[in-house]
Amino acid sequence: MPRRSRLVRLSLCFWTLALLSVAWLWSSPAAAGTLVIEAGREQEILGLFQPYRLAGDVTPEWKLWNVSIRAREVHVELKGEGAEECELALRHQEESDSTTFDHSENFSFYFPKDPSPSCRTAGLKLAEAVKQNDHGVFWRHEVEVVQIDPRWLTAWQVVAYDPLLRFAGFVALLVGMLTRELLRLPSRWRAGMLGLLGLGVALRLTLTPADAAFDAWPFSREPTIAGLIWRGPLMGMVSEHTHIFLTDIIYKTGLVFGLLGPAVVFMHAWRMLGSHRAAVFAGGLIAIWPSHLRFSHADGTFISSIVFSGMSFALAHDALRHPSRNWRWCALGLLVPVSLQTFQMRPLNQIFAVLLVGAAMILGEGIPRARRFLVAGVVSLATVAIAVPRFLQAHSGDLSHASPELAVSAFQSFFSYHYNTLIRAEITPPIAVVLAVVGTVTLWRTQRRVAIFLLGWFALFFVTHSIINP
Repeated sequence: MPRRSRLVRLSLCFWTLALLSVAWLWSSPAAAGTLVIEAGREQEILGLFQPYRLAGDVTPEWKLWNVSIRAREVHVELKGEGAEECELALRHQEESDSTTFDHSENFSFYFPKDPSPSCRTAGLKLAEAVKQNDHGVFWRHEVEVVQIDPRWLTAWQVVAYDPLLRFAGFVALLVGMLTRELLRLPSRWRAGMLGLLGLGVALRLTLTPADAAFDAWPFSREPTIAGLIWRGPLMGMVSEHTHIFLTDIIYKTGLVFGLLGPAVVFMHAWRMLGSHRAAVFAGGLIAIWPSHLRFSHADGTFISSIVFSGMSFALAHDALRHPSRNWRWCALGLLVPVSLQTFQMRPLNQIFAVLLVGAAMILGEGIPRARRFLVAGVVSLATVAIAVPRFLQAHSGDLSHASPELAVSAFQSFFSYHYNTLIRAEITPPIAVVLAVVGTVTLWRTQRRVAIFLLGWFALFFVTHSIINP
């Protein structure tokens, strides 16, 4: 017994030190941060050109035709008589070269191509307008950009640092856990689940629209995993010999997540509901669900969030209930990076920190209290030390709009056919509402704790969605 207690204490010390080390590494400021133009600032940028408006005259010969907002530049298209066009560009005030002709408080101005004399006159007038309207701090959203020359790294460093290999490791972990769950199934159910997973793969490879543009801000709000892979050492080596674009990585990683989604839902459902029948039904439903099929090859982060959050819950349940003590410790250690990646994918994903802690405390019936508090404490420590500072740095503006009235509005919008897309037949199939009601009633009668947890999840999502941009 003393030997076992010593092992537990050593394990606790190890994980505490590991978590503190990870927290220090993740929460330290990024030296290589890059300022970008974040989403939602279209009207602010158009206001810089006042009194000139889109499609309006800048000079008698030239109109302000279009404003294209990129990650670090704003390009203004001017249209002249006939097919004549030219362009003015604004970039960070510290970026200056021989093409720069003027500065404002936050921007430097240049013409990407030599303009005609009349277009130059129109461009100068727009630059003067920006100088008059450009006040305060414009550049405030920073993203971390890590560029590593692969030729400087050893093979071991490439393995340790490359996000593509870490992504492959995550997929391998998922496949390994799935294989174990499939082997636990009765033979007939195993064959059925394999058939549904195969059907899901076939549907996504044949019916899902390829390269479906979903997110209008692929650079300032690029999917986290795709951005990391794009800047990793291995992709740097590959791109030296082939033409690979960031959008290629975004769509291909999105497809991988789309293919994995049904399997993750199956594993999550089995652990939460304790029924292999319900798990096979849930995984099979996602395999053929129209919305999941539609966006399984897109550039958004909804599908990848399902995969990472589902894996977070699966690991949390394993850390609580798995019969193998060794795997419980491994699951607890893996839960930290997987859950942190979940929180980082979308601002609204911060609610999963609360839900993971709630799962440990509410759904841990029959589990030793010390184990429940350990899992809840690990998630809480990682959230407070790493996820919360990053979230506040990037999205504190959203929280400033929070008020008690928002909770009332969220409750009212729940019954609004216009605002609640879950009850709009043209967006959510009515069968989904029927299945949700039937499932809730069934769980309320048989597993009330699970029913309360899932209803709380739904309510938390609905309220926070009214405060935080997803």
